[in-house]
This record gives sequence, C-alpha cells and structure tokens, in this order.
Amino acid sequence: MSSLTGSNRVRLKNELERLRGYPYKALIAECSFDDINQKNYRSAIHPNTVYGSLCSWCWKYNIPVFLAGNKSTAQKIAYTLFNTFINNQLKEHKAINQHLQEISK
Repeated sequence: MSSLTGSNRVRLKNELERLRGYPYKALIAECSFDDINQKNYRSAIHPNTVYGSLCSWCWKYNIPVFLAGNKSTAQKIAYTLFNTFINNQLKEHKAINQHLQEISK
C-alpha cells in the first residue's frame, strides 16, 4: 500500500516507466478496494487520488492493475498470470513450428 500512497510512490512510477518496454506486465497490489476506501494506509492521500492514479497508470503504462487484498492472493494472481503467459508462449511456439514444418515440405 505504501507504494501506492506513500514515499515509495515515486519509485513505483519509475518502475512503471521501466516496464514500458515489456509486452507483458501487471501491477499487483496486496491491498483491497476496502483498504483504499477506508484509508487503511498512513498517507494523507485521498482514496479518490489513489483510484485516479491507478486508472491513470493503467492507461499511461498500458498495464493491468490487480488489487489482491493480501499477500497470498497476490501470489496466486502472479502465479496464474505467469502460468498463463508460459502456456500461451508454448502454444504460439508450437504453432510456429508446425507452420515452418508445413512450408518446408
């Protein structure tokens, strides 16, 4: 949560800038909508500002944002995203190999 609302916010924005060059990326926060709405963080930033930043980052950096609610769920989301990416890459690789085999006959 501190990366969204506190002193780590600048660092997070810098990391998002670095991610621009990657075709596959996601921002997974261990907080929930309730955490934001109830201001369960130490910063004076208004919840609307947090939501505005999240929406802005989605568009500006072309990155999906997941509010996981806790570390365990964030880990599950990260695993699922990575697993889906790997499976899609394997399917694409297989399709390319099949196509190359067909055209080389």
